[in-house]
Amino acid sequence: MKGKEFIHNYLPFIGLVVVIVFFEIVTGGKLLSPRYISSLTNEVFTIMIGTCGLAFLLSQGCLDFSLTAVVAMIAAIAARSAGINEWLMFPVAILVGLGLGLLNGFIHAVLKVTSFIATLAVSFICTGLVTIVLNNASVSIPHHMTKLDSVTLRLITLAAIMIIGYLFFEKSKVGKECKIVGANPEFARQNGISVTWVKIRGFMIMGVMCAIVAIFALLRAGTASSSTGAGFTVNALNALLIGGMPITGGATSRFRSAIIGSIIMAVLSFGMNLWGLGTLAQQVVQGFVFLFAISMTFDRQNATVIK
Repeated sequence: MKGKEFIHNYLPFIGLVVVIVFFEIVTGGKLLSPRYISSLTNEVFTIMIGTCGLAFLLSQGCLDFSLTAVVAMIAAIAARSAGINEWLMFPVAILVGLGLGLLNGFIHAVLKVTSFIATLAVSFICTGLVTIVLNNASVSIPHHMTKLDSVTLRLITLAAIMIIGYLFFEKSKVGKECKIVGANPEFARQNGISVTWVKIRGFMIMGVMCAIVAIFALLRAGTASSSTGAGFTVNALNALLIGGMPITGGATSRFRSAIIGSIIMAVLSFGMNLWGLGTLAQQVVQGFVFLFAISMTFDRQNATVIK
């Protein structure tokens, strides 16, 4: 078996076992204890929702560094709408997510700005707008709405998204077109694929996933603030890469990377907190994880990383 094939097929599974065993040992068995399993499930939920959407972008070779700011922006507007009518929060969140995804896609695909620059610009815009929408404070949703949040609802939502995501990514032309565009955009155009639409559609899918994350963040915390969604971008991107998704996209992209990588990243993030590592130490670890994941999954035959 070739080294690259081994990395894509087995290294993520080996990494998962190693990470779980390591943190189960250093935390004295706390990681998988009944007391903390609910918190670990919540960590997995947030990251996996993100990776399920990001898979449709990264398979094209597109990056999205606006996720954290987009989640905060959606949460802020949704919380404001809940003050008018609590049920407005849900459709407003989805519509704002779609709109911001469309904005990212338009800047990248139509204006021909690289995805890194396009999403970074949208991130700055959203970060500034969040402080305006929230008026430099936090906005609460009706308290009784927090009762909607439950592990059961999260698991049902996550299962539905994973099934739908898998079917679209692996069994439909949506995923196939993403991989073809990631491998060779010009080849995709010559075969009648609208590269512009494929890219915009990918960002809009990601926008919907951000909306779902924002909704559950609101239901869990009860408030929207400028820190809502903190760390979401790094965790989602790291998870997808460490799960074996090549940053260059293309035919080797697999949806299982979203699932296995999310669990690894959730265990890593939650495990470091249980272990007592400080914020700076965690950032250092995440940085090394990012570099390791890129070095293991980078496809040098398709060397255009940022598209």
